[in-house]
Amino acid sequence: MRALTTISTTWGPISLLVSDCGLKKSTLPGQELGEIAGTPEPTVCHWRESWVYSYSVWLMRYLDRDFPEILPPLHPSPTSFSQAVRKVLITIPPGEVISYGEVARRVGVPQGARAVGQVVARNPVPLFVPCHRVISADGSLGGFGGGRALKRRLLNHERRGG
Repeated sequence: MRALTTISTTWGPISLLVSDCGLKKSTLPGQELGEIAGTPEPTVCHWRESWVYSYSVWLMRYLDRDFPEILPPLHPSPTSFSQAVRKVLITIPPGEVISYGEVARRVGVPQGARAVGQVVARNPVPLFVPCHRVISADGSLGGFGGGRALKRRLLNHERRGG
């Protein structure tokens, strides 16, 4: 089972695709959800009616600067490297940043900054997995699926409520 919902926020509409195993995909404000692949879900997962509500509450709390510490279940990617990168990203406190190289070191692949960049660039659940908190080694913002202006706005939101 899957549920697709769009939440109206002060930042713009944000869409969520929830599968039997958790949040599979989300958008940034103003983005389209895009084509939804028909990939089968593992049979060990069980649909939870409350998941859509949990993701919506988490998102609204984040946008209100009440940064939730507990993240509802995510189900965006099966690769172990992507999962390791996500585990590092969700430990970055709101408003703080680290480099792609530092993420690579934390996942045990010191020369893997480019590979980390590829995982971050394909993050299907932005905001929930805060890829906007990863920057270039020289301190510049680097890229972001929602554009650099949104990346800067998110970091300012986390730091000062901007």
